[in-house]
Amino acid sequence: MTIFHSQRSRRSLRVKQECIQRVKNGVRRASFPSQKALSIEVGLSRDVVSRFLNGKRIDFVNFHELCQCLSLDWQEIADLTEDNPVEEPQGQGTPRRVDWGDAPEPVNFYGRSQEKETLETWIVQDNCRVIAVTGLARVGKTYLVTKVVREIANEFEFVIWRSSPRQTYYPLQLLKELLQFLTNEQDKLFRI
Repeated sequence: MTIFHSQRSRRSLRVKQECIQRVKNGVRRASFPSQKALSIEVGLSRDVVSRFLNGKRIDFVNFHELCQCLSLDWQEIADLTEDNPVEEPQGQGTPRRVDWGDAPEPVNFYGRSQEKETLETWIVQDNCRVIAVTGLARVGKTYLVTKVVREIANEFEFVIWRSSPRQTYYPLQLLKELLQFLTNEQDKLFRI
């Protein structure tokens, strides 16, 4: 799910560099022969598991789920030092806030220029609010959308990226985070 609007430090975490080996040992201790086996057990993609094991940011809910599965205390291994989710473009009067959450970095992106152009036009010029990108599994739909969103992010005041895994999607929690972000009141308690 992509919503143009954010709050990265509260929604995504990564393993501290000094704890990466401890996490990898936890995988062996829990008797998972591979990242794929762990991903199947927790119901997450292998990419998310790989990012977790290599100290890259993943969604908080996924981080917590993986720590539970590996019998790790998430607060001990989480890198909580980065607390700067705000990106401000230079040369613009209006500050812009962006949270990429667990959006993948589109590396080695080739082709798809027609599809990219169509999506950009629909979003920026035609003001489409909902766009469904469908197709066979593993053909690059997420990378295409990520590439487009990253390129047009400066067209919006707020950008937020959230993925909705089948088993761990909490609409009320997402709504609460969006309200906190939109109002810029991180410590305020919203009752939903």
